[in-house]
Amino acid sequence: MKTIVFFGIYDPGYSRNRILTQGFKENGWEVLVCRADARSGFFYKYVELYRQFKLIKAKKIDLVLVAFPGQTVVLMAKVLFRRKKIVFDMFLSLFDSNVYDRKVYGKYSPKAFKDWLLDWHSCALSDVILLDTNEHISYVSSQFHISSKKMIRVPIGADTSVFRPLQTPAKNDFDQ
Repeated sequence: MKTIVFFGIYDPGYSRNRILTQGFKENGWEVLVCRADARSGFFYKYVELYRQFKLIKAKKIDLVLVAFPGQTVVLMAKVLFRRKKIVFDMFLSLFDSNVYDRKVYGKYSPKAFKDWLLDWHSCALSDVILLDTNEHISYVSSQFHISSKKMIRVPIGADTSVFRPLQTPAKNDFDQ
């Protein structure tokens, strides 16, 4: 059985993270968790991630997935899990989200630059980057100058415990 570590400050209840976790389990992977609450203080979340890492570091680990949102912890994953493949579920760009979607600050502001650096740095350090569409792959590749060969399209998906096909009657009103 292969083992994957879901690493970061992610919300395990968030649909994207639940779907990825379930997908690995359904495909025979053991899923280990190494996470801290994102709402913890700045320093505390990193201390907690290290504490969680110490609990699992002796296990045979095949893959590390830095779950969404993970831009601020990819470097830590890379340092802690030396020689392990780091997969980053980018899902969205902080820069794009805050500058273009939400318009929180301008494109050339210091905060925008910080978000751009976080996006670029997390992508550059990762071995594989998960994104949801081909358009998103093109955007991230061109915006952050990262090879699209590092990127894999993983559609958002649906939680099959919530969304599933309904039983359809053998005959409906349109059949005459």
